Amino acid sequence: HKPWYLEECSSTLASTYSSGTPGHDRSVATVDMDGRLRPDYICTVEHTGTSASAPLAAGIAALALEANPEITWRDMQYLVVLTSRAGPLEKEDGWALNGVKRKGESRAFGLSHKFGYGLMDAGAMVSLAEQWTNIPPQHICKSQEITEERSD
Repeated sequence: HKPWYLEECSSTLASTYSSGTPGHDRSVATVDMDGRLRPDYICTVEHTGTSASAPLAAGIAALALEANPEITWRDMQYLVVLTSRAGPLEKEDGWALNGVKRKGESRAFGLSHKFGYGLMDAGAMVSLAEQWTNIPPQHICKSQEITEERSD
């Protein structure tokens, strides 16, 4: 489900697990920040929000880079889009096709302003990264600049 803190935005590329609605959805389990503070309780099952999901995304990206160290930041974007899965999120509304009719992984759902192309899939991303051929360098088009003095 959509987390309570989510800001819907077209710039969302993909999602990872975090927490959803408090009391309804589970949170991420992890080692707590400092076991010396509470030696009898060094794990937490209450890790939530972007503090929980961003490290998961970074870890998935790190696994893809370990599988293929030649991957660039642009390649990584392709890997994320091509391997993210919308299926687990299909009950949420707001899925639509984008301008290039991108559906992705056999999904009729397309793209969401809540979840991007869906949940990142570490296994699929690593598998694709292992056989990935880098995309060409970014082509930057620039028009001639026209500078005029204006009297206002």
